[in-house]
Amino acid sequence: MNAVRWQCDLRASRSARALNVTLSLLCTGLLLALEWPDAWAWSKAPVLVLLLAECWRNERRLVQRVGHLGLDMKGNWLWRGVRWRAERKADWLPYGVLLVLRNQQGKR
Repeated sequence: MNAVRWQCDLRASRSARALNVTLSLLCTGLLLALEWPDAWAWSKAPVLVLLLAECWRNERRLVQRVGHLGLDMKGNWLWRGVRWRAERKADWLPYGVLLVLRNQQGKR
């Protein structure tokens, strides 16, 4: 029998995505507002590109964390058709739950 004790559909919340973009925009604005010495003026553009790349990377990681999550009777977590084991007890946060899972190949 393949019964599932608990299940939900994961998706990135609007507030998490908005926080990512807002923090990136604030850091970008701060970077542009700062006066840099003339010797370091050339480095402002690469730092800005790295900052925007990090924002894009975080957004992509948030969007990738979607799918059907379930807990079976044996305590295995099922996500995207792969079995995962909890590395530690779930942390209940004010805005969600933090699960640290590891599959048989060692991915977290």
